[in-house]
Amino acid sequence: MILKLNKIHFIYFVILAFWAGQSFAFGDPMVENTWREGKVFSPGKFFPETTKNFQSDNRFPVVLYFHGCSGISDVNDIPWAKLLSSNGYLVIMPDSFARLNKKVECDSRKYTKPSGLDGWLRIDEVIFSLKKVTELGWSNGTIYLMGHSQGAWALSRLSVEGVSGVVLSSLASCEIGINISKSIRVLRIGYSNDPWNKISPTVCDSHMIHENLQMKIIEGMEHETYKSNQFRKNVLDFFNFTKN
Repeated sequence: MILKLNKIHFIYFVILAFWAGQSFAFGDPMVENTWREGKVFSPGKFFPETTKNFQSDNRFPVVLYFHGCSGISDVNDIPWAKLLSSNGYLVIMPDSFARLNKKVECDSRKYTKPSGLDGWLRIDEVIFSLKKVTELGWSNGTIYLMGHSQGAWALSRLSVEGVSGVVLSSLASCEIGINISKSIRVLRIGYSNDPWNKISPTVCDSHMIHENLQMKIIEGMEHETYKSNQFRKNVLDFFNFTKN
């Protein structure tokens, strides 16, 4: 599994790490908590387990799922995990709020977004989770990434190689484009009038330049993608395309 940051992102990453006193994927105990206290949805099991307690001799196609800025959602993230696990995927959902003293920085009433530092902490979680799932050997060789809202933003910032595909659900900060390696298949799903997106869909779409990008945008003023039957089908079709 290979992850790369371009030069500008790397410098910004180091500056933020120094400013925040965080080690960013180089031994930070708080990022390990986000992994250990995360949820695991295993095929054939109705209730999730915590990552620290999960054990299995089986190997699965894995989906690493990264929630939005307000935490794991019962109306969007949990249903996605249950749908995917019922279709044979091991879904691992790190919990960003397992970090000590982490608070919700975004406001769902006013649609205000969290700080840049909070977003870069999420990138740290992606890096650490990819490393752990590879080390533990739970995957059968197929690993997908899926992120919703801020989780999608974190995925869009990394040049990831060696994964089978990436799903960006309700990517609200789309004006910075997609940094994912051009060799990786990417599916972006979302609504035409997402209230979290402060710029027009036309301007947003102009930044979505990626050779292997599929765009599935439907009409509606909504943010939670699980509510759409079409999106559920789109995601399952996308994952099943290369499922082992």
